Amino acid sequence: MNKNKQWFSLPRRDCFFLIGILLYTIIFFLPWSYEITILNITLVAWAAYLLHVLAPIVGILLIIMDKNQGRNKSEETTIQGS
Repeated sequence: MNKNKQWFSLPRRDCFFLIGILLYTIIFFLPWSYEITILNITLVAWAAYLLHVLAPIVGILLIIMDKNQGRNKSEETTIQGS
């Protein structure tokens, strides 16, 4: 059995996306952000809302870019294989 082989490979772009989400939550959900208010709404609420909106949008864009790269690679192989 090959010990160096991972059972699940995570693309670099997806890894950065997950690290970004973790850093975002760590930064904005620390206690210093509880007392800051913008338009009488705490910074924690704004951060949670932005994470709720931005994370799916960025995830969908990453999926679309991965699919486009996959299409480009398959087109290159069919052109070279002809």
